[in-house]
Amino acid sequence: MTLPWALRLFTVATIVACRTALPPDPSPTRPSEPNPWASAPPPPVLLVPGLPGSSGPGEPVLPDAPTCTLLCSLSAQHCSGANALWASEGQCIDACRAADWRAGDRGVAKSNTLACRVTWAHAAAQDPTTCVNAGPFSPACIDGASIPVVEVPPRGDGSCVLGLYDATDGASWGAGRRARDIILGKRVAAAVQATGRHLRIVDVSDGIPTSESVRDCDSVVTSFYDGTMTDALTYTAWLTAVLKSGRRVLILGDYGAYQDAKSGNFMNHEVVNLALSLLGVAYDAKWTKDGRKLQVTSWDRSIYSGPPNVKAAGHYLRFRPVGEGVTPLLTITRTDLPDGLSTVAFTSPRGGMVLTRYYENKDGRELAQLRDVLQRALGWGGP
Repeated sequence: MTLPWALRLFTVATIVACRTALPPDPSPTRPSEPNPWASAPPPPVLLVPGLPGSSGPGEPVLPDAPTCTLLCSLSAQHCSGANALWASEGQCIDACRAADWRAGDRGVAKSNTLACRVTWAHAAAQDPTTCVNAGPFSPACIDGASIPVVEVPPRGDGSCVLGLYDATDGASWGAGRRARDIILGKRVAAAVQATGRHLRIVDVSDGIPTSESVRDCDSVVTSFYDGTMTDALTYTAWLTAVLKSGRRVLILGDYGAYQDAKSGNFMNHEVVNLALSLLGVAYDAKWTKDGRKLQVTSWDRSIYSGPPNVKAAGHYLRFRPVGEGVTPLLTITRTDLPDGLSTVAFTSPRGGMVLTRYYENKDGRELAQLRDVLQRALGWGGP
């Protein structure tokens, strides 16, 4: 089902001067809060006759003890082509081990566990269309979550780059206007126009972009200043569809859709990672604003003139590479975590990201060389 949405296209006619001082702290996310769908009814047992472990028609599936190796082996066997969940069995293993799923009870088909995904991977032997339920962002296994189905047209001819902002960001200091007029309307637009393309700017507070606004675009650049968005779940589904269409996506600043503005619910990690995993990273929060706990581990000297001041930045979220071809531009470590390494800026074959406070500092001064990041992330040239 394609969700109908109204769209207003905003065209920047003039560049409006906007205050450059940024707020003292980016909006934190609270993904450690209880699952907003935790009140879902008890999960049923999947009945699939004839599968390994079934004693007869209608008996519950009782697969082997759930392991990442089993999940990835079954997925490789039964989920290929359009139903493929990962680029390779090795990528599956890495993503599975990086996930925070409980092992779960064998044969259960509706709980956010490894066992649930293994059950559906077994079921895919009979019906490959159920492969999606064996994946990391399984609609069946993510407790009670209904992931909207959003369609986007095939990848465009490359004449357009779609720029997204949220007019509701930082209403008290005009963050949405800054994203529209300065980040997208001035900085990104100049780089895009230099390649002979044009930038189309869309406000996502009006709803996800229409198919018509996306049709001739081959890439998307987002500029968000906080993690709250109207209908964050549908936006994530849309962004996932955009990446699956072959378009590239570059996130400048915040991901923008950790929390739904209407309900106040925070998205599960698995939901957030619907799109981020396609970019090549897995998000699992661990947020802190205590810069004293942060250290720069590595930085790309062609993108940063020197290591960013992480103490002054005071912003950490953990992103771990899980896809092939991820090129770190900046990695930092949270020293009070046993595994605190985070890739906060990167490019990949499908786009990239430069996290809040590592693209520009608190005064609004650019830290990363934007044109070079755009060239790498959007495939205009360079590595």
